Amino acid sequence: MRAGPLDGIRVLDLTLWMVGPWAGSQLGALGADVLHVEKPGTPPEALGRVPPTIGGTSIGYIAWNMNKRGLGLDLKDPDHVRTALDVVEKCDVFLSNMRPGVVDRLGLGYEAVAARNPAIVYCDVNGWGHVGPMSGSPGSDGVLQGYSGFWSLNGTDGEFYRHYTQLDSSTGNLAVVGILAALAHRRRTGVGQRVRISMLRAAMALQAVPLGLTLAGERLGAKGAASQLTAPDDVFTCADRLHLGVSVTSEEQWRALCGEVDGLDRPEWGTNEGRLADPALAPALRAAFAARSRPYWLWRLRKVGVPVAYPLTFDELRSHRQVERLGQLSTVDTHTWGQVTTGGSPWRFSGHDTHWSSPPLAGEHTEEILKELGT
Repeated sequence: MRAGPLDGIRVLDLTLWMVGPWAGSQLGALGADVLHVEKPGTPPEALGRVPPTIGGTSIGYIAWNMNKRGLGLDLKDPDHVRTALDVVEKCDVFLSNMRPGVVDRLGLGYEAVAARNPAIVYCDVNGWGHVGPMSGSPGSDGVLQGYSGFWSLNGTDGEFYRHYTQLDSSTGNLAVVGILAALAHRRRTGVGQRVRISMLRAAMALQAVPLGLTLAGERLGAKGAASQLTAPDDVFTCADRLHLGVSVTSEEQWRALCGEVDGLDRPEWGTNEGRLADPALAPALRAAFAARSRPYWLWRLRKVGVPVAYPLTFDELRSHRQVERLGQLSTVDTHTWGQVTTGGSPWRFSGHDTHWSSPPLAGEHTEEILKELGT
């Protein structure tokens, strides 16, 4: 196997739950040597603490800690903190997602770590930001979706659609981007730095379009499953009671849809703005799609180039021809949990391989790691 693009980069991964562990797993997929810290002796059933489980271990821990080695450290033990600082000297990246002040109290704050390794890229992730009245509050994906405006734009009549782990994974991905940018800067200058990102900041960045529209005076509100920006872009129920998603994003696609659905070719619906503004469009479409089965509409609309989909189950997705052709799913042999299938690496490089391997048990590779690093 060819080395990954981050081969030679070492990461001390002091993370928990999803957002931080997810970032570490992506760095590991890219070839970094990610050393994930857990308290020595932690049993498999106590890792992650997020149900459901595989073999008694949280599926969250397994999914979010792929591509790492296990380093056992009890950070309430001063000797273990000193060991952590010795390890930091041999690392390129320090990654943590604890609440502000927690890592400092453990003796591994930015100043302490940078004093031992001035070239370190120190990435600090939290829920609410590092200043302000809520900075010390616990943050979770669902709560941050509510606070950051996501819920105000979906659902109807006060019922909101929660997108599971949307902000955890997105914030973790953006943390990786920040780390890579800081590593690129260090390569040019030799200077390390601190990188801070919060789930709230990430959520605001992800919503640049609705925020921009609101600041420009547009009044946006919940529209069920429909898009705020294009129409029709919604989910409809067909004659067989199965759901169909239709997403028209160009006038060419609208004209193609009009050719398949009677009664749509009306002057007031000739532009996207007109379609968004007219509440009569959605009922007309609901009535039309309810008259035929989903297979009929999939066949007709795909034939004329209208973007259309239906909600696949994960069992259907894993055997879908496109997913199989991409080779996207990765089946990993683990010594503790048997074979585990995951989404695998999203990247394909012409000059490198990506890496997807078993998550470690607590402290599984401690002796190996400390021997390699001479600590």
